[in-house]
Amino acid sequence: THLWHLISPHPWGTWLEIDLAILSKCDAILRLDGESKGADLEIEEAKKLCLLTYYSLDDIPPNQSCGKPTLKSPTRPSR
Repeated sequence: THLWHLISPHPWGTWLEIDLAILSKCDAILRLDGESKGADLEIEEAKKLCLLTYYSLDDIPPNQSCGKPTLKSPTRPSR
């Protein structure tokens, strides 16, 4: 929701509530470098939800099916 504020300004707490609601639908979270009270609160919530937490893109494993369907890149028809 970081840039949504530019289009539809709301108080900080409103955006945090939305972020935490979205987080409850996630499997994992990536914490980017930098100071952020909101991101720190999101990590605390992610731990409560037992989400995988990554701190670097290099730590994220390749996509694995885990029994769920995976999206395939669309292929272009040959000419």
